[in-house]
Amino acid sequence: MAHSPKYNCLLLAGDRGPDDPVARATGATRKALAGVGGQQMIARVLGVLAECPMIGTVTIVANNVDEIQCGITASAVGGAVRWCEGGTSPASSVMVAQANDSSEYPVLIVTADNPLLTGARLGLFLAAADELDCDVAVGLAQKSDIAHAYPKMKRTFVNLKGEGFSGCNLFLLKSPQALAAVQFWTGIEASRKKALRMVAAFGIATLLKVLLGKLDLFGALERVSNVVDARIAPVILDAEASIDVDRADHIPLVESILRTRT
Repeated sequence: MAHSPKYNCLLLAGDRGPDDPVARATGATRKALAGVGGQQMIARVLGVLAECPMIGTVTIVANNVDEIQCGITASAVGGAVRWCEGGTSPASSVMVAQANDSSEYPVLIVTADNPLLTGARLGLFLAAADELDCDVAVGLAQKSDIAHAYPKMKRTFVNLKGEGFSGCNLFLLKSPQALAAVQFWTGIEASRKKALRMVAAFGIATLLKVLLGKLDLFGALERVSNVVDARIAPVILDAEASIDVDRADHIPLVESILRTRT
């Protein structure tokens, strides 16, 4: 009888320091602890992970992680949660966490500012990612889907031939080679909100092909994979999957979606 696979998980809970706009808008000491829809964002994400039978140990990674540990709702933390002091950015935090704990792969990466995450969406992502022959599976949402569902929402898109895409803060590192991609990302993640600057990091030829509309998603990821020396493949998710709480003005939309669920 086959056993359900187990994924250890890195839950990234960093922020922009004491003046993080989401923390400031909600009166929280840290962004991850911000109350959205009556519950701390990180507690919502932990609840989804706890209910997913495929998830093993969850490691919460953040800068000044002790502040998160002290401020989190006690009932949200289960016995399978660890704590790790991270780096100065999301990618560097992943590198630090994996250096401290060389867990067996695959490793799921989620973020604390994703309070709309559901068990169903997580299950779909993991099932699709399992089928891919790659080192890193990346959750993406299509621009056309987002524009149709949430026409007033501002997002950063990488516009490719036929479609634009936005990230969903869901990643699956399927092999140790995935860390080559994470290491590369540490050098460009400061530009992640500036799509063309980010694309330019992969070479002028790639930038020109994107600008001229010559690269579709799979062509773009093939070029990226060659540059970072790790195979990257997409998992296309629904529009809602792209919504996180990166800014204070994201909170009303997220809370309205949570209300419709209840």
